[in-house]
Amino acid sequence: LYLADTVSERADATVSWPPCDSVPGASSTVSVHFLPGAASQVAMLAPAAATTVEEVSVTVQVLDRFGNVAADSGVLDATVEKSVDGETAETTVVGVAAGFGVFVVRQTAAAAVDLRVTAVTGSPAALDLSPASSRVTFVASSAVRYVVRPLLADSAVSVDDAVAVTVVALDPFDNVDERLDGVAVELRVNGSAVVVGGGSVFVNGIATARVTNKRAEVVVVTLGGSGALGGAGPDTGAAKVRFTAGAAARLAITGLFGEASNASDGQGTLALAAPVGGSVDVHVRALDQFGNFVPSYAGTVGVRWSQAGASVAPVATVSLTGGLAVHAHSSTVARTATVSLHDLATTGLLLGTAAPVSAEQVAFDFSAGGAGAVNFVAGEAVRVRVEAVLQGPVMVGVPVPLIA
Repeated sequence: LYLADTVSERADATVSWPPCDSVPGASSTVSVHFLPGAASQVAMLAPAAATTVEEVSVTVQVLDRFGNVAADSGVLDATVEKSVDGETAETTVVGVAAGFGVFVVRQTAAAAVDLRVTAVTGSPAALDLSPASSRVTFVASSAVRYVVRPLLADSAVSVDDAVAVTVVALDPFDNVDERLDGVAVELRVNGSAVVVGGGSVFVNGIATARVTNKRAEVVVVTLGGSGALGGAGPDTGAAKVRFTAGAAARLAITGLFGEASNASDGQGTLALAAPVGGSVDVHVRALDQFGNFVPSYAGTVGVRWSQAGASVAPVATVSLTGGLAVHAHSSTVARTATVSLHDLATTGLLLGTAAPVSAEQVAFDFSAGGAGAVNFVAGEAVRVRVEAVLQGPVMVGVPVPLIA
């Protein structure tokens, strides 16, 4: 009888003769201990499932050709190469005794780590190293803090656009906890014309919202105090988004300033009166669709002063630099005058050599904020004039009324 086995184990062989089964001692059993064969290959044992950062134990084994641990392989040194996301990070020498060697892999960043035995020293025979490789997938541990940040960090965003603001759930090593799903989050903003839309629930550890604003200003986005996250919980941080003016959409008269002006800030308050002989400054600004000042605009526009019953006044060409033009006007008589803006591309009354505003370049809306009125009143007295109420000869002895 020949016994064969590929597993290192104890095997029992029993010989019996059925007619004598009932006779005590009629059968005979022998035990055979199969030992491992000669060392032939190197293998590696690592966790098959994903493991959370920070460290994991990995075993290097020396095996015979059937996969049994070659306990009598002696003391060997195995060189293990560690690669993170395809890039070689480091090498480690692992001592192997009685067929086993254990080493610890430390990894704080969520990544796929490949381990491979590249060499073994101390073995009398060449060993097959092809099975000696393994992959350990490190994933983030549970989130301990939540951070608000814009995807466009430190960038200015036009009021014509929206910016994506994200809330990221991070573990102690700043890995995104992708297992966090379905948790609601509340965002708070301090802007005056801000709209927050989009997702408010974590998906794979990230909640994303779209923030728009009609005002050119800095908006601070923070986590709210309600919901599962809570204001008293982890460090939330804050994101700053700087909204800038959008594209120029119209030109408008935003201020009339004279010696008797009551204008306070130049953002639409017009002067009520100015003295005769004094000068009035007309401020013309380029504005975006929401009324924000556009300092990057440069161009020309027509300005006309007119009054009831008078002939049509010519259109003066003024140039805007840095989004602003200041046009001065004065009057030597007490009258009410109206100032208005005109598109030079359509009036045909271009003065000077300035190029007209092309309607194809910018479509300006002159209907809003495009006109204002100034009432020129008499100035301070500088002389006295006497006038007779009656005209022609007057009889002696008859009083003549005079007006000073």
